[in-house]
Amino acid sequence: MPEVAIGRLPVLTSEELLAYVQKVAACEAAAGAGWSDRVFLVADDNPYGLGDFRQESDSMAALLPPTAVVERLYLAEQPAAVVRQRLVAGIGEG
Repeated sequence: MPEVAIGRLPVLTSEELLAYVQKVAACEAAAGAGWSDRVFLVADDNPYGLGDFRQESDSMAALLPPTAVVERLYLAEQPAAVVRQRLVAGIGEG
């Protein structure tokens, strides 16, 4: 991990910078709003034997904070239409 995060802001004018900073501030203010603690873990059903996506996804879940609300969308367990609908709806919810 770097000690200092270095990056560039994608702005050309002071107005764009102000809009960017306002969006970041609004996002940070909404951090406790519930959507920021929700996580979707999505895994393919591994039709070609290229790895165990479900196991990898579950390993990721172990790294999440205990306050995270995890929803697993695994094609091996649910029809693709259900996974797609739930994922699109979840993205729409924030």
